[in-house]
Amino acid sequence: MSDFNNQENNNRQNGFEEREENGQPLAAFPVDISRDEFVRFNMLVSRQGGALSFQKSRYGFLLAFGVISLSMILVDIIYYNRVDPVNAMMLVFFAASSAIAAFSFSYRIKSAAQNTYDLTLQSGQGYYGTVSVYPDRIEKRNDSGAVASIALPQASYIETREMMIISAPLKPHIVLPSRCLTPDDAEAVRRAVFAAVPVPRQQIISSFEPAAKEHIVRPETGAFEPDKEEEDAITVEVSYTREEFVKIAADSALRNYLKFLPFFSVMSLISALMLWLLFSFWVGIAAYVIFNAGLIGFNLYSAKTRSARLYDSLPQARLTACFTEEGITLKAAGGGRRAAVKWGSITRAVERPDSLDFYSKAIFIRIPKRCVGDLSGLLEFINSHYKKKNDQ
Repeated sequence: MSDFNNQENNNRQNGFEEREENGQPLAAFPVDISRDEFVRFNMLVSRQGGALSFQKSRYGFLLAFGVISLSMILVDIIYYNRVDPVNAMMLVFFAASSAIAAFSFSYRIKSAAQNTYDLTLQSGQGYYGTVSVYPDRIEKRNDSGAVASIALPQASYIETREMMIISAPLKPHIVLPSRCLTPDDAEAVRRAVFAAVPVPRQQIISSFEPAAKEHIVRPETGAFEPDKEEEDAITVEVSYTREEFVKIAADSALRNYLKFLPFFSVMSLISALMLWLLFSFWVGIAAYVIFNAGLIGFNLYSAKTRSARLYDSLPQARLTACFTEEGITLKAAGGGRRAAVKWGSITRAVERPDSLDFYSKAIFIRIPKRCVGDLSGLLEFINSHYKKKNDQ
């Protein structure tokens, strides 16, 4: 039995070497990413080198101050038989800070990943593609013909039980879920990675377990294809003024702030209570107001500043909005980037005095009325399709 296994391994090894000599890929297989896998991938990358990578040091800092506060409370109890309310509030503050920091950062990354995935599929695109593994590089070719190629000597590699992740600076990640790889595919990837990627950039969190017995088939995304709908679409050419562009950014920043308002409110309330106990009631009230007003002002100011710089750097802020039977499609000037949203995905459609606003979990669209030629016809079309899709 062992001789048979050794012979099989030798045959596989010879096959790899023969393909290397002929310049052929060691393996080629289709991959796709589900919504849950995309979220797990983003969370994993954030923990390894992104926004969540500093969580341990952040928790250590908060824990140290919490221990100091607890020690001061114990000293008061032992020597003075009382509890200083300020020390108690400090302990509550650090405990709440730790909990809120852990939840809010993770929630934000998870929510952003979900929105990105949904918007990509709604735009008629997808994550399905064919991966080719070479001794010195790994390539992924999407249905659109775009090729992401990562040279392994410059790459970083993360391996878990559920996925392999190959990344490089200024390159899109190549994610290989376990459900898409057969044992032979996984062995080819490991062979190339372990031979070419520098060891310090290899992170093996847990051993990868390929789960596929055969290659996956092309998935049905359920996204509509905008190009087939645009011939019969109502088209609106939108050209934003500087003020409109900045206002869109400010409104988006305000909505994002409101999502985290409960967390900010708890922190500002605890801070205000501490200042009330230290100084006076009115100092606490003033601190609460100033803290919240400062956060709102900072968010709005930074959003307006960034959007103004972006507008000034662009030749012109123009796009084409196509209202079709399936939804709304947006194209940048010159046929560049595209975004699309189905009618059923729109959570709110609002007619304002100077614009038409559309809200979904993944995207916010604002169409100035001055850009619409037949406003009454467009409103009739929107009302019939938006209500019909959301009543189903």
